[in-house]
Amino acid sequence: MRSPAAVWFVLGAVIACAEPDGPPPADGPAIEVDPSRQRVLDFWRIYRDATQMRVDGDVAAALTRYDSALALNPDHGDALYYSGSAAFELGFFTDADTRWRRLLKLDSSNARAHSLLGVLYSCGLPGAPVDLPLARRELELALALNRAETGPQVRLGEIALLQGDWAAAADYLDGARQTNQRSVAAHYLSGYLHWRAGHLEPARSALGAAVTAAGGGVAEVSASAEGQTRRGFRPLLESGHDGPLAAHWQKLDDGFGPITVATTQSEYEGFHQTMDTQREVLSQQMRTGREDR
Repeated sequence: MRSPAAVWFVLGAVIACAEPDGPPPADGPAIEVDPSRQRVLDFWRIYRDATQMRVDGDVAAALTRYDSALALNPDHGDALYYSGSAAFELGFFTDADTRWRRLLKLDSSNARAHSLLGVLYSCGLPGAPVDLPLARRELELALALNRAETGPQVRLGEIALLQGDWAAAADYLDGARQTNQRSVAAHYLSGYLHWRAGHLEPARSALGAAVTAAGGGVAEVSASAEGQTRRGFRPLLESGHDGPLAAHWQKLDDGFGPITVATTQSEYEGFHQTMDTQREVLSQQMRTGREDR
C-alpha cells in the first residue's frame, strides 16, 4: 500500500501533466475544479513557492510558506524536513525539534531527520538544547540507516572527542575517511588524535591531507545533500551544521604554508585549547538546560 505522501506525489504529478496550457475560452463554460484536486494543486503551488524562497535564502518567508503547505498536507515529509531546517536556521530550536520528531513518527527510517536532531543537540548555538548523549544516539541511528553519509560519522567523531571517548572518535573518523577521502574534517580530527597521542609525524601527515582536501574541492556534504541549494551549493543548516570546532579546519587552504612538525604542533595546540573551552561551554549549557526544566 502506498503511503499518503506517495499518493500526494503521484496526484500532484498527474494533475500537473493534466493542467491545460492556457485559460478556457472566454465564451466557454466555467470549469468546476474538484475540491480534492484543488487542494493538491494548491499544496504543490505553495510548496514550490517555499522551495524557491529557501533556495533564494529568504528563510523566514520560506518557513511561513512551508507552514501554509503543511496546513493542506500535515504529513508531507519534505515539507516537515525543510520547515524544520528553516526553524533551526532562525533559532526556533524547539520548533525544529517538533517538526523533525513528527517526521520520524511518520517515517522512523528517515536518516536525515535523525541526523539533524543530532546536529540540533550538539551544535552549541546560543539558546539551542545541548545533550551530547542524545545527539550521539540520533547520529548513530542516522549512520545505521545510511552508512554512505560522511556527515554523521564526522559529527560522531567530534562528540566523542568532546566526551573524551578517544577510541570511539578514532573509529568514527577512520570510517569517515574511508567513506570520503576528501573529508577535511575527518583528516584534521584524525591528526589531532595522533598529536594527542604524541605521534607527531602521523599528525603532520593527516594535517597535510586535510589541507590538500580543503584546497581541492568541496568537502563532505551535510546530513543530506538535499539540505543544500544549487545556487551557491550552501546548506540551509550552515550556521550550526558544522559544529563548534569547525572554524579550525574551515580556514585550511593551499595557502596554509609548509606543514612541518612545528606548524603541526602549533595548530593542534590551538585546537586543543578550543576543545577545552568548548567542552566547558557545552557542559554549562547542559547544566543550564537541566535547571530550566
